[in-house]
Amino acid sequence: MISRWTKRTIIIVLSLIIIGVGSGYYFHEKSSQFRYWWDLPLENQLLSIELEIQRPFNHYFFGEISPQSYSHLTKDSLKSSIRLGARWIVRMQEESGRFNYWYNPVEHTYSRQSEDNFLRQAGTNYSLLTAFEVLGDSLFFQASLLNLNYLNKFLVNNHPDTAYYLYRKKAKLGGIALPMLAMLKLKKLTSDNSYDNKLKSLANMIIHLQDIYGSGQYKSTYVYNGSYTYEQDRGWESNIYPGEAMLALAEMYNAFNDSIYLESLKKALTYYDNNGNWKHYSFMPWTTIAMSKIAIQTGDANFTDFAYKMTDRILYWQNLDADQEAFGSLFGVPTVFSSTWMEGVGAALKLANHQGDIEREKQYYQQLMASFNWLLKLQYTQEDIQRMGLSKDALGGFKRSQIEPEIRIDNTQHAISSLIKALEYINTQ
Repeated sequence: MISRWTKRTIIIVLSLIIIGVGSGYYFHEKSSQFRYWWDLPLENQLLSIELEIQRPFNHYFFGEISPQSYSHLTKDSLKSSIRLGARWIVRMQEESGRFNYWYNPVEHTYSRQSEDNFLRQAGTNYSLLTAFEVLGDSLFFQASLLNLNYLNKFLVNNHPDTAYYLYRKKAKLGGIALPMLAMLKLKKLTSDNSYDNKLKSLANMIIHLQDIYGSGQYKSTYVYNGSYTYEQDRGWESNIYPGEAMLALAEMYNAFNDSIYLESLKKALTYYDNNGNWKHYSFMPWTTIAMSKIAIQTGDANFTDFAYKMTDRILYWQNLDADQEAFGSLFGVPTVFSSTWMEGVGAALKLANHQGDIEREKQYYQQLMASFNWLLKLQYTQEDIQRMGLSKDALGGFKRSQIEPEIRIDNTQHAISSLIKALEYINTQ
C-alpha cells in the first residue's frame, strides 16, 4: 500500500515535467473557468491546481475506487436526499406555477423575476416528475402540472404542424425540447394523450431547425429578439441545446414509434460525432442521456459507441483521490455542476447494464456512486440549518460549492436527477 505522502511526492516530481506545457493549454481551453478560478480564495485556487495535477496520476496509477468509499450510501439515504431536494423545489413555487430561480440562505434573498430562465423552469419540472416516478409523492406531481400550465402560456402555434415557446422575444431549441420532456414523462406516467398534438408540433419544429442547415446540426434558435439569423450574425451556436433536443426526439420515438424522429437522430449523430464540438463539456451531459436511450431502444451500435465515448471522456475529469475533500467531484474547481455530467454517466450505466457489459457497468457504477460523496456535502440538511442558523427555506437545496451558499433550481434539479439514476442499481453491484 502506497502511503499518501509517497503518492504526493511521486505526483509532484512527475508533474513538474509537464506543468509548463500543460498549464498553457489548460488555461487556453478553459478561459471561462480560469476567470472563475481567479476570483476564488487562495486556498481554493491552490486546491484546484492540486486536483488538476493529481488527476491523471490518480486515474492511471492510483485510481481504483474502493466500494468502502460509498458503502455508507443506501437506497433509503439516496431517496431521502431526492425527497428533500424535490420538496425544496416545490417550496420555491409561486401561485402562478413559476419557480423562484435562486435563493441565498445566508442573506435570505430570492431571485428577481427579471433573472428568470425559461429553460431551467422546464428542466426543473421534468426532474420533479422523475422524482414523483420513483417516490410517488403527489406533491411533486401537482407542482409539475401547475408549472406546465405556466410554461404553456408561452406556447406559439407557428403553423398547423409546428410550434415553439416564445419567452422574452426568444424561441430557443432547448426551450422547445425541455417542456416536451415534461409532457412526455406525464404521458408515460398517466397514459394521458391530451398533449400529443402539442408534442408532435414541437418535435416538428426541432426537425425544422435541423433541416435549415441540412447537415444534421440543429439550429440553436428559431427567433432571437426578432432575428431569424442570430447564429449567423453572432457566430454562435449553443453547446447545450442540441443534447436537449436529441433527448426529446429519443423520447418521442419511444412514445410514438415514428421513424422521422429516429432519422433526425441519425443525421445528428453523423454531424456531431464527426465534429469536434462534441468534446465541449456542456454538450456531453444531455447528449449522453439521449444517445444512451436511443441505443437501448434501437440496438444501434453507432449510438452506443458515441454514448460510451462521451461518458469515458466525462469520467476522466473526475477527482478520484479518496483522501481529498473533493473526492468524487469533477474538474479542478469542484461545484454542484458535477451532478450535471453524472446524469449522463447514470444513463450510460443503464446502457451498459442493458448490454451486459459487466466491466463497463462496474466502472460507471463505482464512479457514479463516488460522485455522491461530493454531491451530498452540498445539500443543506437539518443539521446545517441548526448549525448555521439558517431559515428552513434552505432545507434540501444544493448549494453551488462549499464557499458559495446560493441554491438554484437547476442545480438542485440536476443533483436529484443524478441521484435518481443510481437507485436502480444501488446494492446490486
